[in-house]
Amino acid sequence: MAEGTIEGLWYIQAGDDGKNRAPLLARVSEETYMLAFSNAAKARSFIQQMNVTQADVGMIVRGNLEEVRGQLRQFGAIGVIIDYDPETRAYAAARAA
Repeated sequence: MAEGTIEGLWYIQAGDDGKNRAPLLARVSEETYMLAFSNAAKARSFIQQMNVTQADVGMIVRGNLEEVRGQLRQFGAIGVIIDYDPETRAYAAARAA
């Protein structure tokens, strides 16, 4: 994962079917962020901890980077929160998208 980019991060998409999936988002101080993770294991652990149904984990790579950024713009997200832990409510970093 390059510093200052979202490429190389893992994210969770959830929804009722493959066509209507959306990234998991969080609200922090009236701003919207996408939840992202430094590895797939952390993303899958979050899915289990939060009991997220119909979710898939994917990596942000050069081939889908603009699609993910487009989704973030669509939902008004200003960036990503990396490695959010629901138990402690702490996260490793926040980054612009």
